[in-house]
Amino acid sequence: MGEMEFESEEDYWNQAFETFDANSDGGIDLAELEHLMQICKLNPTREQVEEIMNEFSQDGRMNKQQFMSMMKTKQEEDAWPDPYEDLLTAFALFDSENTGELTLDQMIEIMQYGKDALKPEELQMFEEDFRLCDKDGSGTINIKEFVEFLTRMGKMFFEVEYDTVEVES
Repeated sequence: MGEMEFESEEDYWNQAFETFDANSDGGIDLAELEHLMQICKLNPTREQVEEIMNEFSQDGRMNKQQFMSMMKTKQEEDAWPDPYEDLLTAFALFDSENTGELTLDQMIEIMQYGKDALKPEELQMFEEDFRLCDKDGSGTINIKEFVEFLTRMGKMFFEVEYDTVEVES
């Protein structure tokens, strides 16, 4: 499964929506939109997040169609990079066995390379956060749990290589 393939562009955006719908309630709220924008390194103010939400949603919560419209519009304007594509690429880097799931050992193996290897206290935090994200206790995480893991770990370990993009008000 390493390189995920999608039947259509709509399938791609459906998967992206489900991934960024952190609480799986069928909508993207302000906090989830803000997180998405931070992944894009847009560094929005709360007011900018609200403006974008209001542009695409009348009730402060985007459904799947509104989300897809927003993402397509922002990318056509060349205003945002595609955060889902980069998450899939990062996930595939760790998923060396192409299973669509990551084990703690796979992730630790990657993180132990180079001069920035995990220190013992970082390794402990890394393991704890992995277990918190493994919702079913299977010892593996899927792409949605991977996004939660990255969120928990913050910028300590993962920096997506985007140029910073300024959000226009």
